[in-house]
Amino acid sequence: MIETHSERFARLATLGDNILELLMYHQPIAIVCESPFFNSKRPQAFAALVEATNMIRQAVWNYDHSINLNLVDPPSVKQAVNAKGNAGKEDVQKAVLAISELNYHGFPPLSSLDEHSIDAIAVAYSKLINYRQP
Repeated sequence: MIETHSERFARLATLGDNILELLMYHQPIAIVCESPFFNSKRPQAFAALVEATNMIRQAVWNYDHSINLNLVDPPSVKQAVNAKGNAGKEDVQKAVLAISELNYHGFPPLSSLDEHSIDAIAVAYSKLINYRQP
């Protein structure tokens, strides 16, 4: 595939395949993802985020045509977990850990998760808050 297309496309195609495999295994009934964001300091990153989001959307379509890929913008995620608008990764982690509803005593503890896992929890929680609104 790399010979015909770019290495970047091959990596994105692999991402889509892996996401589809995870969806088929876990069989979710709702799917949410943080929407791509534009950072003027790294404008090229936005294109990669859009491409990755499109591959996720395609995987969701291939998994189940009736399920929508719900996107949540970063400011809404931060608002939902009560983090300031300019909050960094550590601030978001502190905010997520402070949410009593997410305080569970399972393994591994939330405090041991990496920043990507905490971000995923924050995104899912923000969508949950949105679902609860009348």
